[in-house]
Amino acid sequence: FPDFRGMLSTLTVDGMLVAAHFGMRSDCVLHYWFPWYCHDFSDFSPGLILLAQCAKEAQQNGIDSIDLGRGEQAYKLRFANDTVSLCEGAVSSPSILTRSEARYFSIKKQFRNSYLGNVLRSVRRKIA
Repeated sequence: FPDFRGMLSTLTVDGMLVAAHFGMRSDCVLHYWFPWYCHDFSDFSPGLILLAQCAKEAQQNGIDSIDLGRGEQAYKLRFANDTVSLCEGAVSSPSILTRSEARYFSIKKQFRNSYLGNVLRSVRRKIA
């Protein structure tokens, strides 16, 4: 795959590295995988500044989509303008562990789709 490669983005202040991201890039999609920021600058949200700058420069670099991965972290909810449904599960031989995993995924799905799950997501979005 000639268009599949690593991509490193950095944010510096007066020559000091304050945020970085390493991810993979396909033809026109940046997969935002490993963000990092210096906690000494956390009051200034350097990770969010770097992601915003990546989004601003994406089109100039032939990127039309940034995949933030699964999860409902506040920064993902703030930056996302679309979602893609994913499946989650496990495959293993029959055992206590298998039944436990199946029950865990079932409970997790039921909670996610419950009234309380919706309320908690709504509260998280409001405070994020």
